[in-house]
Amino acid sequence: MLACGAGFVCEKLLRPQFGLLSGVVIDMIYDHILAKHWFEFNADSLESFSHRAYLVFEKYASIMPERNQQLLPYMRKENWLLNYATIDGMTKSFNGMSRRIRKGELLLQAPQFILDNEIVLKESFFRFYPELMKACEEEKSS
Repeated sequence: MLACGAGFVCEKLLRPQFGLLSGVVIDMIYDHILAKHWFEFNADSLESFSHRAYLVFEKYASIMPERNQQLLPYMRKENWLLNYATIDGMTKSFNGMSRRIRKGELLLQAPQFILDNEIVLKESFFRFYPELMKACEEEKSS
């Protein structure tokens, strides 16, 4: 369930511009904000986390959908997780995704959308992320 801040951003800001792709866009934007502000949430570096994440992805690649298996080498080589921290990295990610999904051309507007709405997006993420972490901890302990 989305926090009210994330829901507000999806409905009020993203939906008019991105339509049904709003969920994809907010997910990627929140990945960007997390990567950009990584040290506010984690003591370990994003680079170190990314390295470990790719090792886990590779370990379980055999149970991933085929399309994800095909993307994994590119994801690691270009270090998508680390590159999410920059607008240039996000631009590359949105460009790549735009070629793989229907109505993907809408995603080409997302980097400028991030720049134009940076403050409200960051505020929304900083309300949402603690709620997400709390829900994850509750799920782990149940």
